[in-house]
Amino acid sequence: MKEVYILYWDECCKKGDGLWCNNGKLAIHWPTFSNNFKVNKEFSKKVIDSFYYNYDYNNLNVMPIKFNYFRINDIATNNNVWNYCSKIIVYYEKN
Repeated sequence: MKEVYILYWDECCKKGDGLWCNNGKLAIHWPTFSNNFKVNKEFSKKVIDSFYYNYDYNNLNVMPIKFNYFRINDIATNNNVWNYCSKIIVYYEKN
């Protein structure tokens, strides 16, 4: 069993964990994320293996994030932010 944390979106006056929508696809702002979770290392492709997602809080089955690329300070994925009316839920497994 994996212990994971739910990542939060920036919302009205509440700072999130670096999640943002990049043309409909999920992106993670690395400086915000790494600061919030005290990740003291540079981004590497291996880090992406610690991210999972689904679209339903009642569904315990999570799938690995589909990495696209890392540029400047952002992890870009191939995951849609929205699945019909459900917003993506992103999980992080802290090692």
